[in-house]
Amino acid sequence: MVKFDFIFAVFLLVSRIKIARCMDDAVVIIGAGASGMTAASALLEAGYQDVLVLEAEPRIGGRIHTVVSNGTKLDLGAQWCDGQKSNIVYEKLSEWNLLEMLRRDHFPKQFYHSDRRNISYEFSGELAGIFRDAEGELRDSTKNLGDALQERYTQVINTKYNKSQEKLRISRDALSYLSHLVLRTRGAASWSVAAAYDPDYYNKQGFAYGWKDGFSSFFDALTRKHRINDKILLGKRVAKIVYGDALTKNVPVKVICSDNSVYPAKRVIVTSSLGVLKENVESMFEPPVNASKLTAIGNIGYGAVLKVFASFEANWWGNSPGFNFIWSDKDKADATIKFPFGPKNSKGESWITEHFHIFAVPDSKVLLVWYTGELVPIIEKMDQEILKDGIYFTLNLFLGHLFDVLKPITILRSNWKSNPNFRGTNSFASLKTTDQDRRNLQEPIVNSLGEPLIQFAGEATSIHRYSSVQGAVESGYREADRLIKLRK
Repeated sequence: MVKFDFIFAVFLLVSRIKIARCMDDAVVIIGAGASGMTAASALLEAGYQDVLVLEAEPRIGGRIHTVVSNGTKLDLGAQWCDGQKSNIVYEKLSEWNLLEMLRRDHFPKQFYHSDRRNISYEFSGELAGIFRDAEGELRDSTKNLGDALQERYTQVINTKYNKSQEKLRISRDALSYLSHLVLRTRGAASWSVAAAYDPDYYNKQGFAYGWKDGFSSFFDALTRKHRINDKILLGKRVAKIVYGDALTKNVPVKVICSDNSVYPAKRVIVTSSLGVLKENVESMFEPPVNASKLTAIGNIGYGAVLKVFASFEANWWGNSPGFNFIWSDKDKADATIKFPFGPKNSKGESWITEHFHIFAVPDSKVLLVWYTGELVPIIEKMDQEILKDGIYFTLNLFLGHLFDVLKPITILRSNWKSNPNFRGTNSFASLKTTDQDRRNLQEPIVNSLGEPLIQFAGEATSIHRYSSVQGAVESGYREADRLIKLRK
């Protein structure tokens, strides 16, 4: 009898250990983007079994979205692996012996003026260097990005080209190009709402690489050791996260989706975009998040850029990597009259005057047309024929004397701003953003023992690499490590 009691006691102890282990494993990850998939992969690698990923979209990837159009793989979202140094994406590919997935991309350096005056390759290189240096010399500036850059840029060109009226005129016209260039990385609707300088941000170091099979191939490499797809539920938009005293000790969090499905968890990792948090934070959490997190969500900037892929019957641009367009004020006014279709910006100028940077997709018949600024939400929904006509009009205006320009036959565009599951592309440092905001955003919601109940990941929570995939990946590992260390 004593022997039986001993065995029974051991059985109960082991059973309780298994139950406790199971509940510690019960992690729900919201979002199957770069940070969510990274966190899931790291937890499974560490031995976690009960991991569930809820994704609102009908696909995985988040703001990484590779599609195939007419046989060409195109990235509607994140596109480049930026730099070899201090880049966890590059480092992981190196660790996995998969660097052959990358290709060295060559960006267009040649500038073209709207009045077709000649801009030499040498002068184009000078302008590119001035753009790069102007943004790099804003250390300690407390001004907004627009005022600081205009002031610095104007000082440089007035000194450098004071003996050449032609170069001075072109470089002054190039100021609007500079605004689009910096907004392409910031994502803000205007450069007047972005901070000129963020001391915490680490710029990329090294070359920018493209992906031979699209950025989504990174997920294949990330998840190859584990059957993560078996852990993902698609089409699950989270409506509410209930946590705290209202629930039991063993199930301290419940995730409720818009289809009324409920998923209990011991821990939750939220990787929703900052745009989604801005729109839903007050209704998403019960009880509400604390004031510091609410302030951080409000203070950190979040915006959008738009990518339009224009496909042609033939590659009419040859070996050119693409084009950079500089508009004069006169030509902007003339173009607005000659092409009156579609929206106008707050200055009354046609949307086609927002064309500034066109990138040739390697080994294809496709040009990537970038849009930034206030008209992004409108151009996302604009009539396709007007979009094709406007692109054709602009290409002819700038390049018709050099190339036999064709009209696009198909258009493929992103819709990050209008998509309720993203509401934009990336975060940025706004004039309201403080040094503490991103730290407050990544701070977990904890229980009475100080253990995390709800954690936060995603590029917006990265202090040094926000607005990038590498920042999102680092945040996924950060939150997975938080749980792994807690269990140990």
